[in-house]
Amino acid sequence: MSELNNFLGISKQMRVMKVLSNDEYAHIEKVYNSTYSMLPLEELLTPEEVAKILGCSITQLGSWRYQGGVKIAFIKMGNLVRYHPRDVQAFLAKSRKFKAKDY
Repeated sequence: MSELNNFLGISKQMRVMKVLSNDEYAHIEKVYNSTYSMLPLEELLTPEEVAKILGCSITQLGSWRYQGGVKIAFIKMGNLVRYHPRDVQAFLAKSRKFKAKDY
């Protein structure tokens, strides 16, 4: 539970103050546990790391996020953007082409 609070930036005092309803908190906890509980936050990839993996610039990666034309999932936490390694792998797998007319 405290790992979830750290992830969300929610202190125990805020939880006690009822900033989130029990239903809202339960939903966030469910999403968090099903998606990210197996991976520590420090193992999420930065935009710089993903740009290097994909062979594009950080600016291009930001454009893709903003415009939504290239579908690569990302996590936004305040001003921070992070990528889950599985999402990057899934993007690369979907991008594979076997014939020229697949483009």
